[in-house]
Amino acid sequence: MLYSYDRKEWLRHDTNLENGVISIDFTPLFDAVYFAYFVPYSMERHHDMIASSLEAPHCSHHLLGQTLDGQDLDLLKLSLPSNGQKIKKKNCWMIARQHPGESMAEWWMEGCIEKLLVNDSQWTQTLLEQCDIYLVPNMNPDGTRRGHLRT
Repeated sequence: MLYSYDRKEWLRHDTNLENGVISIDFTPLFDAVYFAYFVPYSMERHHDMIASSLEAPHCSHHLLGQTLDGQDLDLLKLSLPSNGQKIKKKNCWMIARQHPGESMAEWWMEGCIEKLLVNDSQWTQTLLEQCDIYLVPNMNPDGTRRGHLRT
């Protein structure tokens, strides 16, 4: 289990599992403490990631639609022209947080996007010339905002 007093620095704390029940013996140092299974990835950070990604000329934003709660389902497309070659580009989709409690998937997606936005490596250049990359960083923003684990 993780805990934090400021929601920025997260520390591990031991848990006990007995008869299928997880329990925590914890004495807080301050009045407010936050607990999480994984380091949270906030919707504020999600929106910042989408906005900063669009600074790259080879990244575009599209809406897949809106959720039942009226939130946008964000899609980022990363692509470069195929360098004059006549090739049929592949489509590659990566989707994170189908299960909203799996915040570590959006941390991974942030790192993946950062890597693909840096267009100074031959690897990235070649990949984006041969493939259109479609990224959905959070497939279930309603569940994320509601604090759900699986739905």
